[in-house]
Amino acid sequence: MAKGVKKIKVTQGKYYPKMSVPGQRVTIVAEQDVVFQVEEWLPNTSAEDKKKPVIWMRQTQDRKIILFQVPSTTGYKFYLLKKFCGSYHYYIEASFSGQRDFKNNVGLYVKGWCEPKIISSKWSYQKGGASIKNNKKAQHISYGHIVHLNLQTEGLNGNNL
Repeated sequence: MAKGVKKIKVTQGKYYPKMSVPGQRVTIVAEQDVVFQVEEWLPNTSAEDKKKPVIWMRQTQDRKIILFQVPSTTGYKFYLLKKFCGSYHYYIEASFSGQRDFKNNVGLYVKGWCEPKIISSKWSYQKGGASIKNNKKAQHISYGHIVHLNLQTEGLNGNNL
């Protein structure tokens, strides 16, 4: 019989209950710590096993890439900057082995929410180049010129702009 983590939950920190689906998705407040802990264990998990550290994994939305992994006996603290908030979800999961469980949904999809806004913008002729302004007589932007737009945003991660 299997033993290990069956479900996780948020135990500390602020989140938006109306923007969340219990047991599946949680929307957290940006730039504040949220702590995840094991809510339920599989039936054959002994009391001794429950005291062992579990490996917490932060994965991409499609669950193909592990972005961060850390062992812990006290839970997993998650902090999300405003620039990473938006419609993009991260998948948080825990296991004894550090292996992902693709058969069962033992984790939670997590996203952050803050007021969506554009912090800064810059047009340039080259990617990462100096800003160009259309007020200089020698540097007009005309039809056919290749220009690059760089936007720094908050609350728009995963959204189309």
